[in-house]
Amino acid sequence: MDFDYYKVLGVPRSADDPAIKRAYRRKAKMCHPDRNPSPKAKRVFHVVQQAYETLSDTEKRKIYDDKLLFHRPWTAEEEQNKQRTEDIYRRARRMRRTREAKEDELINPILFYGIHVVGLIFGILAVGTTIVGFVAEDWETHMVFFGLAGLAVIPDSLIGLLGKRSLLTKLASKMDRFITFEWGPETEDNP
Repeated sequence: MDFDYYKVLGVPRSADDPAIKRAYRRKAKMCHPDRNPSPKAKRVFHVVQQAYETLSDTEKRKIYDDKLLFHRPWTAEEEQNKQRTEDIYRRARRMRRTREAKEDELINPILFYGIHVVGLIFGILAVGTTIVGFVAEDWETHMVFFGLAGLAVIPDSLIGLLGKRSLLTKLASKMDRFITFEWGPETEDNP
């Protein structure tokens, strides 16, 4: 409850309907936005109207009196605790936004792209060498694991070089999931 409607109208809690009506008319004349140039006049007039609507209707007044009976206004300590809690939430939101912004930044772009280029070259060489070894030099079957390491590195390197939004990157991430046996539903967010 924001306002005590009895105090707004300036009547005691035992006031009857004619007294409430007189008090409302008096307050309405003083607070009406057409007569009062104050910028808060519209808000005050609205509160006075709410007070009159509530106290003039017997059912609403009965409900309001029951609420007022159990209403306990904020103490200064509770207000301070509320303010501290809001400050903590505000600081936590600011820290989360800062952390997310730092996560989005690349630490060193040259190093980042360099690692992915080296990984891509390694993957292509590993797969190419394995294919040439099987075709031209008749390698044995267990040498296929050398090529699989290259197949595991290529999709990650492509994702790092091209970003998350390109079509080739989506294909590479699907290939990566297939190679690492993650065949369930996709868990990463690809907008």
